[in-house]
Amino acid sequence: MASADGSGQRKMHLGIGARWGRALRRRRNWMDLGRYCVVGALGYVVNLAVYVALVHGLGVYYVLAAAGSFSVAVVNNYVWNRRWTFGRRRARLVRQGTRFLLVSVVALGANLILLRTAVASGLPKVVAQAVAIALVTPVSFVGNRVWSFAAEKPPDAVSRRLAWVLSGCATTLGAMVAVWCFVLSQTPARLAKPSAALIHRLDLWSAVTNADLPVPTTRPGIAAAVLLTTALAFAVYAAALRACWRREATPRRLALVAGGALVFFALTVVALPTLNTDIYEYMATGRVAAVHGADPYAVAADAFPGDPAYAYTDRRYTSIPGDNKLGVWTLLDVGLAKVTGRQVVDGLVAYRVALALCGALSLLLIVLLLRRLYPRAQLAGVVAYGWNPIVIMGAPTKVDSVMVALVLAGALALVAGHRRVGAVGMVLSALVKLVTLPLVAVRWVGLLRRHRWAELALEAALVAVTVAVVYAPFAGAPGLMGRELRLLQTGGSSPPRAVVALIFALVMLAVGLRQDGTPRRMVRGWAVVSVAFAALLPDLGFSWYLLVPIAMTALAASAPLVAAMTAIGVLSFSSDLWSTVGHGPFPRDVLTIAAAGVAITLAAVLAGRALHRRRAPAPVARARPSQAWGVPWLVLPTYDEADNLETVIEGARAALSCAAPEGFVILVVDDDSPDGTGWIADRLAAEHAEVRVLHRTVREGLGPAYLAGFAQALDEGAGFVFEMDADGSHDPADLVRLLSAVRDEGADVALGSRYVAGGGVSDWGRIRRGISRGGSWYARQVLGLPVRDLTGGFKCLRREVLERIDLPSVRARGYAFQVELTYRAVREGFAVAEVPIVFRDRRLGRSKMSVTIALEALWLIPAIRMSSTDDAATAHTAFEDRPGAEPGLIPLGSPSVPPP
Repeated sequence: MASADGSGQRKMHLGIGARWGRALRRRRNWMDLGRYCVVGALGYVVNLAVYVALVHGLGVYYVLAAAGSFSVAVVNNYVWNRRWTFGRRRARLVRQGTRFLLVSVVALGANLILLRTAVASGLPKVVAQAVAIALVTPVSFVGNRVWSFAAEKPPDAVSRRLAWVLSGCATTLGAMVAVWCFVLSQTPARLAKPSAALIHRLDLWSAVTNADLPVPTTRPGIAAAVLLTTALAFAVYAAALRACWRREATPRRLALVAGGALVFFALTVVALPTLNTDIYEYMATGRVAAVHGADPYAVAADAFPGDPAYAYTDRRYTSIPGDNKLGVWTLLDVGLAKVTGRQVVDGLVAYRVALALCGALSLLLIVLLLRRLYPRAQLAGVVAYGWNPIVIMGAPTKVDSVMVALVLAGALALVAGHRRVGAVGMVLSALVKLVTLPLVAVRWVGLLRRHRWAELALEAALVAVTVAVVYAPFAGAPGLMGRELRLLQTGGSSPPRAVVALIFALVMLAVGLRQDGTPRRMVRGWAVVSVAFAALLPDLGFSWYLLVPIAMTALAASAPLVAAMTAIGVLSFSSDLWSTVGHGPFPRDVLTIAAAGVAITLAAVLAGRALHRRRAPAPVARARPSQAWGVPWLVLPTYDEADNLETVIEGARAALSCAAPEGFVILVVDDDSPDGTGWIADRLAAEHAEVRVLHRTVREGLGPAYLAGFAQALDEGAGFVFEMDADGSHDPADLVRLLSAVRDEGADVALGSRYVAGGGVSDWGRIRRGISRGGSWYARQVLGLPVRDLTGGFKCLRREVLERIDLPSVRARGYAFQVELTYRAVREGFAVAEVPIVFRDRRLGRSKMSVTIALEALWLIPAIRMSSTDDAATAHTAFEDRPGAEPGLIPLGSPSVPPP
């Protein structure tokens, strides 16, 4: 029956309105989808019509015709979708157009690959194009629906500024990539390559070479171009890294940096055929098996000089069976050679696209890994890998791109806890090139140090099976691995080389012995070993060997490692670029001028910074409430509490603002949480003056974290110190009653107790309740304390308590720390009160309780009792009932601690 005031009727009308609103939104969604399909069908017809006209009417090469027809359809689809399908979602033209273009570029790449595959399988070209469009269109629909034309909130000023900075950096870096791909690829050294004969095979390449581009032809001019473009590209790369460092990875920002990386890869894919000649050797080696039916590890490419791809090779490795490549790449190479057929240009583009897709997959894997390891480093990780000039030029042209994708896939499996899959991924990456073998060695040394014999044996067996499966298709498989391992000696065996190898082996051993099984330590160790590899082992001009070290440093989220890798990359890339586009030794006069320019620039920067510091006003320190003596401090130890920390701190701020209007401090003690808890705490500290953060680099346990927080609180004048869990199980509102018990009611220690009248536990089963009560009963009986809840971690202590109980001698590291702290306070004669609280189980995250912590409490509690040498009779815990005292403050009897 409706209420007299009509509220029930209003609620009924609101409910009907909400249902109609949801139905209307669903109807609009279906209408949008229907319109989108109509536009897609129209684009399909336009695409086919333009394609037929170009191929059969004008005789245009079918791949170029497919690209042209697809481009016309993209413009048609964008105009109709913007004006008709999503007309009510009017966003900025540039933003929507850019997103639509990125989705369309990805769809175009997929369309070309599917088209080439369908034609190679024998379908007519028109039918093949129709099939390719039918497969690509749904993907394009979804991408544009959820991203290109999605309604978004306007970005704030900081996001806008970051977007402009990244856009400027991407534009400049893209210009440098274009110079390398289309200008420096026309130097005399590059045009002398056999692959220069392919330029007239593609209209884009012909147009570029016929254009009046400023191509340097002299050695000084080429050297100056190499130095200037390298310096500018790496400077922009460093600026983009600096702008993204520890910035939140919103979908918009990730799309911007990932889209920029994909555009860079696309430029390298369509670069002149003289850019890199290794792909022709890949093609010639793959065709040994795919076309000529021979074993590529028994017959070299030189045996087939009439092959179309052989004419464009450099003849450097064509006399070596297998092209010095390992089994995984050889299998992929043979598969690609079967798909590409006899057309060399098609094969070149297909190989570049396949390798570029491996680079794109690596970007995705880096994001997924950093989401688990360092969530705040996702943006910088994508830039660190995808915007590095070495990666931009090497990922679409070198087999190392496949190796990076496999090693990252293995790392993701290991971080996710799938050790067997991770071990297989790691060994597959090492079977592309042996560059990742040191990472496998570091992991195995760590397993040996931790005595994981069974796991090591299982991984060794998986490695053996994987190697056998990879090399099974080739004749003489048992002897192939020995020949592959001898590739490690290609650098020579001179004494200096042996010393360098010994140093690198010692680095691997040292890093392996420091492995503790945690994902972050594993990734950081791999990054250190990779930087050592990049600095010690590859020749200076072999920049593509740095793809794995760049990926590992991107995962480590360490500024020193990224800076070291960038410095190594500048030297290696400039040397590699000169050896590719130049000839002879590097001109000394250009090098001298460059060195002088670098010195002058550094001097100017340092002078400008010094002048700025001298003129800048002295910073005004923000007043901190901890400067007032005697204010309460709340110590919150954290490890992997990113889901709970902000809620807990907000609740604590609200409670302490009422209980301590004179001021308070909340100190977060974070043990290097891998889920980004420390970064969240830093953000809250920047927003609120009363929040502090203490970062610790090693996870030592609950006890040492509390001791570190107590030490800082006492040093800065805390009058009262709280303990509280950061997982949301303690109600921050109870801080008021705990503080009142100590400050107003005369207790020295106030314990939030679950097992006194008015207290309790929610969301626990009977078994867990029994374990908790049994632990408190066990500690109470062994230590002779009348405290009902000894294992609770919700407390308020006077400053004098912490000063007298000799904190440095506290031994417990886990939850037994709470028992030992209360026991020491009672033994020193301080009054203890139990305040009833209701303990709630955590809603988010996982508990830190483990068997090790429980066993520590089991043996440590008797040890605490036996180590007591003071006269326990002097301890008093008398707490008198006073009128108006808070209910639940339980008086404790005086004979609390019997003599040991």
